[in-house]
Amino acid sequence: MTAQSEEPRLTMVLLPGMDGTGELFAPFLEILGQDVVARVIDYPRDEPMDYDQLTEFVLQRVPNDDQLVILGESFGGPLAVRVADRLGARVAALILCCTFLRNPTPRWAPLMKVAAMFPLNRLPGFAVNHVLLSGLNDSALIRSIQRATASVRSRVLARRLKAVTRLDVSALLAKLTAPVMCIEGTNDNLVAPGTATEVQMLVPSAHTVFIDGPHCVLQVAPKVCVEQIGRFLHALDDN
Repeated sequence: MTAQSEEPRLTMVLLPGMDGTGELFAPFLEILGQDVVARVIDYPRDEPMDYDQLTEFVLQRVPNDDQLVILGESFGGPLAVRVADRLGARVAALILCCTFLRNPTPRWAPLMKVAAMFPLNRLPGFAVNHVLLSGLNDSALIRSIQRATASVRSRVLARRLKAVTRLDVSALLAKLTAPVMCIEGTNDNLVAPGTATEVQMLVPSAHTVFIDGPHCVLQVAPKVCVEQIGRFLHALDDN
């Protein structure tokens, strides 16, 4: 008797922001629970890599046989687009969270100024609070962000920041066939509003959600994010 082939399981691959540690996904993963198979792919903490190198790094670590939902946060958003382009039909959905498709300068000018005064892995609390949290004054989250960035070599973060200035994945996104979701924080001090509009122009079927929160909306409003992502994925199952 020939055994029936099993349907490939669905795995959510999470690509973190500039720190690359994946540690800041903790609040989101706690709400996500065990009903969803999640795989965080953290980036090297002591080896500088640009987007080309990180794309190969991630591709070597994605599950081999699963259908994938790829979520890219901030710096990880363009990386998610690049990985989805390479994986093709294996991608069930792409989720872009508080991110950008091309060089966000001059929006990042304040961050560049702070980076010139402090090592990138030793950012002061006031800078984290203003740029990433839009003044929420969440001391526990500020410390978590500082711990995550402190674990990464400053030259590694500098290489990632430089990679952003040479970025444009809009053409790659436009040719993707996978469903796309775009999440934006309504009070994001780091990424300018408009990415969702650009995504919608490139992918007219894209599902856009605006969530009340700062750049770190996955950390500040994880329950709302999980609920919105769940609705998006369930809608795909119904189609």
